[in-house]
Formats: sequence, structure tokens, C-alpha cells
Amino acid sequence: MPKKKKKKNKSNYNQEKRENQCISILTPTYNRSRFLPLIKYNIKSQSYDHSKIEWFIYDDGPEPFFTSETLENTKKELSPIKIKYHYDKNKKSIGYKRNYLVKNASHKILAMMDDDDIYFSTYLTKYHSLMKEKKVGLVGSPEMLFIYPKLNYHISFIKCIAERQIHEATMLFTKNYYKSMPGFDDGSRGEGAKMIDFNEKNVYMASISDCMMCISHNSNTIPKDKFKKQKLDIKLLDQNYIKIIEDIMGDQVNRNPSLEDFLVKEDLNETNNSSTSSSNLDNDISDILEDI
Repeated sequence: MPKKKKKKNKSNYNQEKRENQCISILTPTYNRSRFLPLIKYNIKSQSYDHSKIEWFIYDDGPEPFFTSETLENTKKELSPIKIKYHYDKNKKSIGYKRNYLVKNASHKILAMMDDDDIYFSTYLTKYHSLMKEKKVGLVGSPEMLFIYPKLNYHISFIKCIAERQIHEATMLFTKNYYKSMPGFDDGSRGEGAKMIDFNEKNVYMASISDCMMCISHNSNTIPKDKFKKQKLDIKLLDQNYIKIIEDIMGDQVNRNPSLEDFLVKEDLNETNNSSTSSSNLDNDISDILEDI
């Protein structure tokens, strides 16, 4: 008599299916081809199953992100990760590009990954896990870490309060969630607020320490100097990033910054317009530099 086949436990099957969901990484870019080694390292370092990842890029820069040769080499280097590349000769806003990427991505889970930041290996795994655990449609962080190569890799930290201040570059969400919202604003600053407004109960604010670190450099869309005073006594553990950063922007690296380099523009203006003695100024700067 033939043996009866054991039925697969439906709950276990559904759990397995949820755990192995495919994710599309979305990258809007403009004239950032020199950052290709950085984002390749970010993606290659992800602990999430690479066979379940797609990387989708929208490029509208006059200097294309890929040449035909670098695109083919990158496909081989990142395999089994699939790559989709959309080039547009007409410049668009970053909000427009984010919307296009979401609508045309192959998978139902979307993760933003900007081209000039450090993304930790835990990003996809941790944020996807939080999305399931908290039963929400979007996970992101209102916090941000900044690293300053021009200040000997000084690291600072900020934290916003409201869900609507979650940074676009940290967002991981479902396509169904996106369809329920107005999408990204057709602009280049604060374009993600409409992805959250009036649906905060379906959003989870996660720690930035599981996601990313923003690199301060001369071509940031928004300058980061004003955030450098909120110092953290930590170092970047993965030293491969230091080499990559210096290969990309070695002319901006300063291993021996002066005390004045740690002041923001407003501080310098106040100093020039006040009668503060030089000794008091040195003490103020030393507070910023403490334990660096």
C-alpha cells in the first residue's frame, strides 16, 4: 500500500513564505558614478538572501551611473542579485524618481538605498523583520548618523521626533502601503512626508544603527555641516568603508582637522561679532572635540 504524503503544515509554509519575500532596492541617482564602488559594497554586504534581491536604479545625470561595461561587470559581481537600470536624459526631481522606481519595481517589498551613504549589513534583514513583527506597512528611522571625512571621520547623531520626519533614505515598505498613500512629493527636499502623514499607526520608527550612516561631502544635496556638533564617541567598525571613501573623495579627507573646523558657520559668525576671549573660545571648541 503506497504511503500517504505528509501534508505541508500551512502555517509553517506561510511563515516560510513571509520570511523569504523578495525585496527591490531602489536607488535614484544623478551624476554619482564615482560612488558606484560604495553602493556595490553596501549591497554586497547585506545579510538578506541575495537571491531574493533586485537592485533598481533611476539615473537622469548627464554623466551616466553605468557604462555598458561597468553595468555588465556589476551584474556579474553582484550575482545572484538582479539589476534593473533606467536611464533618462531629462532631469527629474528625486521625488519623481522615487515614485517611478516604486511603481516599476519587480517586487512587493521596497527598500530605499541612496547612492552616497553607508548602509549597514543589517538594513534589509532587520527592517524587514520589524515590518513583520510590528505588522506595519512602512519601517524607517527619524534618526541619522553622519560621518565627516574632512574631520578625520568624526561621527555625529541627530534624532527627529515625528514619524513624518523619517528619512526617505531609510524607508522600507510594501507596495500595497505605497498605493494607499499619496506617494513621494515631486520635489527634492522632504519628499517623503506624504508617505506617512495621517497613517502613523501603520509606521514603525526604527533605530538608525541597524540601517545607515550619511557621508558628508562637497556634493551633498543638503549640506551636513550644521549637524557636526552632536558628536558620538564611536568609530566605523568596517574599515573597508574608509578605503572606499578615500578612493572616491580622497581630496576631501582631512586627518588633522583644526579646532575651528569643528565649528559651524553660525558659531563662527557669533564669535566674530562677540567679545568672547580667545581662551573661552578654545574651551568651547574643546568641548566639541572632547574624546574624539
